[in-house]
Amino acid sequence: MTAPLEHVVVHPAPPELRTWCLCAIVRRVHAGPLHSLVQANTWACLNTIVSGEVHGHDSVLPPRFVTGPFPSPFQTCVPESLASVSLVLQPWLLPPLTGRAAPELAGRVADVAQLRSGVLDVLCDASEEACDEGTLAPLWAAVAAQVASRQHGAPALALDALARHGVAAAAEALGCGARQYLRRFRGAMGLPPATWLRIRRWEAAVASLAGPEPASLAELSLRHGFSDQAHLARDTRAIADASPARLRQLLRDKAGHWSLQPAHVRLIQDGDDARP
Repeated sequence: MTAPLEHVVVHPAPPELRTWCLCAIVRRVHAGPLHSLVQANTWACLNTIVSGEVHGHDSVLPPRFVTGPFPSPFQTCVPESLASVSLVLQPWLLPPLTGRAAPELAGRVADVAQLRSGVLDVLCDASEEACDEGTLAPLWAAVAAQVASRQHGAPALALDALARHGVAAAAEALGCGARQYLRRFRGAMGLPPATWLRIRRWEAAVASLAGPEPASLAELSLRHGFSDQAHLARDTRAIADASPARLRQLLRDKAGHWSLQPAHVRLIQDGDDARP
């Protein structure tokens, strides 16, 4: 039997760190070239390449880099072998960690060396140690010491009101105008509310694509608020550069698409947090 070319393990953050961190992704590519697509997403990510290289947009990515949320897919390639750790963070942590506003980093790659952030250096050092030792304990300890201990608080954005009733309702819940709310949301999350909601809705639908008893695409569209199956197909093409049927097959075959796994972790955690 041929050994898999890629091995990915997603480690959900401990419950006490969920406010700041969603998960860590340890990725090893044993032979390249291997092309991967990072779907559009709503999080920030601190990436540490322990060995090997990653190419993106026809250039070699820095060995330590941070990204904001991506409003569209991002193609990458590992030319040979790779060991890397990606720490998936809340986007509203970008200003205190990087000195850059979240919208500045949306859809972009920033070299940690150029950001001159001591906190990011510590987290990257801990990522390398975790990758070498095969345990995430050093990284979670660094997150607790460097991020959680500073008590960076989540911004008040009335996300439930936004998801249920839109911008006007969320603004009313916070006692501000719609225009002020739009500025506040984009400043914290890096994306406009409409883009953020679109990606989140799509993630929830995709979580059911490869389940043991998958629903039909028409049923998924109805269940998750798409106007019809064609609407789901358009969003899937824009967010994952694939048709829903093709994406379903890829997920069943576990052929790449590892960047969807943080969304699955978030959906599970949201379900856990909703339990009495």
